[in-house]
Amino acid sequence: MSAWQEVRDLITARETKTLADRVIALTEAERAEVAKRLPGFLTEMRDTAMQMARESERGQGLDDEDPWLAWERRRTVRDALSEFGTVLRIAGAGTISGPAAAAAWLTRRELYPEWAPAPSQAEVVRVLVTRPAEWQADVAARLALKIRRPGDDRIAPLALALLRASGITPPAHDMLVVAWLTGEAADDDPLLGPLLPRIFHAEGAGRALREERLTPTPTRWFSLVQRLLEAGRVSRAELLDGCVSRFLRGGNAADLRFFVRLHGLVGPTPQEAAERARDYLRLLPAAPGPVAELALTQINRCGLHDDADVQEAIEALTFRPEAKLARAGLTLLDREVRRSPARAGELAPALVTAFAHTSDDVRRRAVRIALRHAAALGRDAKPIAEAVPLLPADLGRELAAVFGGEVAAEETPEPFTPAPLPVFPEPGPFPLRAVDWATRAPYGWEACEQWLADFVERVGSDRAALREALLPAFGDYSPHLYDMECWLDPDAWIAAMAKEVITPGTDPGVPDPEPVDPWAGSSFSVSVSAVPPDEPEGHDHEPDGHAGPEGHTAPDDAAALDGHPALGEHLTLGDHAGRNAPAALDGHTAPDDAAALDDPAALGRHPALDDPAGPARLENEGDAEDEDSAEGEAAPEPAFGNLPEHVREEIFRQIRELGVSAERVAAMRDGLPVPPRDPAEPDFRVGITYFGFRPLFGKPEEPDPAVEFRRRARLPEPARVSPPHMFLLHRLSEIYRALQDGTLPPVLLATPTVTTGHLDPGVLVDRLELCAAAGTEPLPADLQQALLRLPRGAHPVAAERAARVGSEAASAVGGWLARGGLPDPEAGVKWGYVEGAHEYLFEERDPVHVERVRLVPLLRAEPTGHPLIDELLREPSKWCWDDHGYAMEWWPSILPSHREVVSVNYLPHLLYQWNHPGVYPPHLKGVADANGPIGDATSLILAYFLATSHPGSVPLLLRMTSRGALDAEAVGRQIALLIRRTRLEPRPVLASLREAAHKGAHEQVWEIVRTLLPGLLPSTGERPAVAHTEAVRFAADVAVWVGARGEIPAVSAHAATGRASRFARECARLRDLLAG
Repeated sequence: MSAWQEVRDLITARETKTLADRVIALTEAERAEVAKRLPGFLTEMRDTAMQMARESERGQGLDDEDPWLAWERRRTVRDALSEFGTVLRIAGAGTISGPAAAAAWLTRRELYPEWAPAPSQAEVVRVLVTRPAEWQADVAARLALKIRRPGDDRIAPLALALLRASGITPPAHDMLVVAWLTGEAADDDPLLGPLLPRIFHAEGAGRALREERLTPTPTRWFSLVQRLLEAGRVSRAELLDGCVSRFLRGGNAADLRFFVRLHGLVGPTPQEAAERARDYLRLLPAAPGPVAELALTQINRCGLHDDADVQEAIEALTFRPEAKLARAGLTLLDREVRRSPARAGELAPALVTAFAHTSDDVRRRAVRIALRHAAALGRDAKPIAEAVPLLPADLGRELAAVFGGEVAAEETPEPFTPAPLPVFPEPGPFPLRAVDWATRAPYGWEACEQWLADFVERVGSDRAALREALLPAFGDYSPHLYDMECWLDPDAWIAAMAKEVITPGTDPGVPDPEPVDPWAGSSFSVSVSAVPPDEPEGHDHEPDGHAGPEGHTAPDDAAALDGHPALGEHLTLGDHAGRNAPAALDGHTAPDDAAALDDPAALGRHPALDDPAGPARLENEGDAEDEDSAEGEAAPEPAFGNLPEHVREEIFRQIRELGVSAERVAAMRDGLPVPPRDPAEPDFRVGITYFGFRPLFGKPEEPDPAVEFRRRARLPEPARVSPPHMFLLHRLSEIYRALQDGTLPPVLLATPTVTTGHLDPGVLVDRLELCAAAGTEPLPADLQQALLRLPRGAHPVAAERAARVGSEAASAVGGWLARGGLPDPEAGVKWGYVEGAHEYLFEERDPVHVERVRLVPLLRAEPTGHPLIDELLREPSKWCWDDHGYAMEWWPSILPSHREVVSVNYLPHLLYQWNHPGVYPPHLKGVADANGPIGDATSLILAYFLATSHPGSVPLLLRMTSRGALDAEAVGRQIALLIRRTRLEPRPVLASLREAAHKGAHEQVWEIVRTLLPGLLPSTGERPAVAHTEAVRFAADVAVWVGARGEIPAVSAHAATGRASRFARECARLRDLLAG
């Protein structure tokens, strides 16, 4: 066999290690031959994979010209080739002579999986390092330079491995450094020496290291640097110079974060800081805030001894937008003028710069410094006087009184003219327009309800005409409809109904599932051992267990076998000797109820243990009474018949090896009478260790009938979908089933009469009378939906009419109307969070580090006696998965008299909407137009829309105000919680509320702001932010607009601090306004 044939066979078999050994042993001539054949072999493999993909498509009857199939075919071919990627790379690494060609072969995209992580390159590297050193260096450099992005799994791991193995100097390439940083950090890494200094210059290095932290414990790279410093393998000066040089190169704060922390890890001494003082000074004007703060700290430690340097620092700091740094510049200026009053004129421009700062605190401090040093600044007062207009009027007046200058005009309050609240039209009658049967998918819930209502009526009145009307739109529509196991979209049900009318019986039904091995995933261990002849009968040979029925020893947790899944049970089944009953397998007298062998309540009971020999037990003592009683016993059954066959065979094999006769073992296996035991045969016991998810004894649990019903009806498991969606699917499913069975009523009860989804009680009774006249009962889900759509309260007139109809459905409706309908469920929301893979509630535990906020829906309702309504009112899951969130526009019309229940179901879809259905203002519009109490769930949803500045949020607030559906205080509380517990900011909320106030909802906006402030304002130990000041200022403006009175204790507390900050002044202003 030629070398190429050997290599080819090893590639085909994917024998990586053997292939690597063979390639290493090739001669030069054999290498050349393999290298020459490889490209053609790859083409051959590609063509074969393409041909197989095409044949598979043709076998499925797919269109060969479909563009999507062409893409799928290419993906399939690549996946097939990537399975051989490692062996093909090994072959190329050991045979291709040109470094450029070798590097190109090793990085071919088709030799790597598209989505899965790149496989191990260990064998490839083992082959590469056997090539000549110069060749290795060339290939390693080419591979390194091909790295284009940090996470390049195709190239980076191989390039780094070859660089480490070959020991060559890595080429200068930024992405190589970044790729190295994203890998593991090891003290003995040979690349540590050449690449570590490059992190200060490589573009992208800081971005790769931005998540490295020093606290609470140093992460991998900081930990490594600490060890290198302690070992003297890297110097402090090298790290400090690297950090400072990186700062001087510029960059954003996130990309410089690692180097700021590294600088802090090294911790320069005052002498080290003084050596770099000029560099720190150069960082003050324009470096990102954290870098400038670092530089200022080092300058303060070493001090500035040159007047020009001091002036440069002051001017740089007062120019900074960060209030903290600007205040530091003013402090330095104040100290310098105190030290040398003659320098006041030189430093006056820095004061002028501070006058124009955006921070009110900085401006006020600058004014105080100017007034304090007025004498020193006297002869240089002109720049100060010219800057007076830059200041607010109150500060300008103070400064102008000493230095002169023109004071800016007083800031006039925002003019406010109350606008009338918009009037929104009341919900109108449900549209009764003609259905366009040529439309395949009715748009919106109203069109779908109208379609269903007209469809049912037309089926009963003129099915032939309906068929002709549906045929153009649905005749060849959705050819794969019946291949779906579950129909989640209402459009699928509509299509199925149309197809059933066009061609009755087209639906073949859901096929039966493939048989399931009940022992799948189970594990057994069998041990058959001989019993010593002198061991007492019934001896407990498992001291850790307890005696189960029939003297069998079972583990203490053997009760888990009582009809429940058992994970990891050990059971010793008995002393199978036959001392009292020579022909019996277990040697123990069977209990009287031995016939109930499959009863899981009989712990450890098993046919093989109770009476495997059957009538052969009559040989024991030859008792005539036993002989008479045996006639009523059950026929013998195979020993261990409930266990998997391979376990049974192992038991019998071990019994046979102990010396039990083949004849007796065969009888046990086949369920035949077991011959008497020969005295030479040993006594034995069988021990089984079992891991699995079903009871070891007894029959597997029967399938749940409800699960089987849902499967055949193409309905999902309730946990997979939201409760309102499941309720809707029940309605659609029962209409479809009744259509198939020919049992459709003449009319649907639940079709609304109002656009909110409400149903007039009198119209409902009319429909009940129509069904009764036709001799049909309404559909159950349709009836229950009709009950939920009735207006709130009792309707005695309609109740009396319904009672006279005489049908079972009418009786249920009459009782519902008389009782006043569904009592309001308890509905609400709690705030929870995830921390360390555990879930908590904010009200139960203060968080340390919130990883994810979770809204916990609350819903409690008394049973109604209507199963689908009770299922609808179950508490929604706080998690979203699978198919949650379908048909959300339909939900308000399902419960139009209990809108807070709808909002509770919307909660899981509010905060995290990426890749999941989300709730939006149009959904809440339906809630606003409906009836029923409003609570925290609805208020939270509106608060979220306001906090995210959604374009529909203000119109929605106005609509809810007009409808009387706004709980302003609850909205304010929920806005505060959203800002406190999520990443939402106050400013978008204030903008939305300002707009709403100008459009007529100013009184409601004041109630929102009044309850918002206590939860939003800084708590003890928290510094006020600009957003806090803006919120209080806005509240003061709204208080003026509405003439509000009444103390807000949280505002008064901040006003009473006596601080001169703008926040404290705004709090004092609001306090005084509210005091009148």
